[in-house]
Amino acid sequence: MKIERYGGRGYESNCYLIVDDEETQALVLDPAIDFHTVFRQRGKSVPPVAAILLSHAHFDHMLEVDDWREKTGAPLAVHAADAPALGDGEKNVYRLFTGHDGGTAPAERLLAEGDVVRVGSEALTVLHTPGHTPGCICLYTPGILLSGDTLFAGDIGRADLPGGRASVLMDSLHRLGKLPPETKVYPGHGPMTTIEREKKYNLYIGD
Repeated sequence: MKIERYGGRGYESNCYLIVDDEETQALVLDPAIDFHTVFRQRGKSVPPVAAILLSHAHFDHMLEVDDWREKTGAPLAVHAADAPALGDGEKNVYRLFTGHDGGTAPAERLLAEGDVVRVGSEALTVLHTPGHTPGCICLYTPGILLSGDTLFAGDIGRADLPGGRASVLMDSLHRLGKLPPETKVYPGHGPMTTIEREKKYNLYIGD
C-alpha cells in the first residue's frame, strides 16, 4: 500500500491518495486539493478511485470533495456522527472561518468503528477516535495510521470547535498510544511521524 500526501488548498490540510501496490485502485482521504492537480503531479495518472473518505467533516478537509465526486464518480464516506455536518456551515466550521455557508451533499456511505475500507486487495480499518469532532476517524492497517486531526507530529487536534470534547479526545489519544511504536502516522496537517516519536515527545499521548 502506498500513501501519497498532497498539500491542500489554502488551509494546509493534507490530502492523501492511498493506492494499492498494483496501482489498480485508489482511495482519496480528505480531498482538500482538486483532482486535476493530483492527476498532473502523478504524471497524468490516477487509478480508479473506489471511495472518497473524510477523516472528519470540517470544511478544510473537504474543500474539493465535490470536484472529486464529479471527476471520479466515487462515493463519499464519513463517520455517521459527522454526517450531519456535511451540509451545515456551522457544524463544519466553514461559517466560523469564512463568514459564509458551505458544505457538500450527503454521503453515500456512513462509517462506524471496525468497518473495513478496501483498496484493491488491501484494506484499512476504521478506528472511531472522537474528540476533535464527534465523528473523527483514523484509518489503520498494520504499520500505517492515517490520523486525521486526532494526532499530529508534536501536537493534537483542537477540542474547542463545535462538537469537540477534550476529555473524549484524550481517550482517543490514549487508544492510539497503544498501537505498535513503529506505526507510521500520516496526520491531517503537518509532516509524517510515528507512534514511538509521539510517545516520546508529544505531551498529549502516552501510556
